[in-house]
Amino acid sequence: MKNHDSDSEYIERLRHNIAKFNRFRWIIVAIYILFAICAIALGIVAINFARSLPGMGWGFATGVSIGFSMGIILVSTIHHLLMLLTMNDRKTHLLLRYYDTVREIELSLSDKVGEQMTAFIDSKK
Repeated sequence: MKNHDSDSEYIERLRHNIAKFNRFRWIIVAIYILFAICAIALGIVAINFARSLPGMGWGFATGVSIGFSMGIILVSTIHHLLMLLTMNDRKTHLLLRYYDTVREIELSLSDKVGEQMTAFIDSKK
């Protein structure tokens, strides 16, 4: 069964989701930085290990590079899945901006109409 929220409830839920994602964005950046540091360290270890074992070292280095490539694919897939689930995309931001602009126009028009009605009533007295 679908949840039928009003426009304002839907917009507030979007704002909440974006704020939650922005709070945890630094964690995602830290994970990527840690992943990059580990990749560099693993590459250095693999090269040093390859030099110490003349016959098997290059096979180990090749295996490490293949495993690292698979790890990048896995991390990238998880990252894109999280981005999809959090709905933090350009359309959402544009929808929020459009909704805020429409609300501002409605409020300014209602203020102008109220002032005009007040002026009209005062002129009839």
